[in-house]
Amino acid sequence: MKSTTFPPLHVEPSLRSAMEGVLEEGESLSNFVGKALRAQVELRRHLAFPASTMPAVERDALVALREPAQS
Repeated sequence: MKSTTFPPLHVEPSLRSAMEGVLEEGESLSNFVGKALRAQVELRRHLAFPASTMPAVERDALVALREPAQS
């Protein structure tokens, strides 16, 4: 599959510095952002997965993540 590029991502200088500060050795900002995008897509897919098809333990954990804490 051919890769594509995203338009420039505008971030505050402090966020860019923070990102650069956590890069692993040899990792580029582009690699870091790509990993973050893939992780976020996977998380959202998981959260959108129909809870009725999950085992009860996973379903309860997912419901707890989606609902605000009750006081």
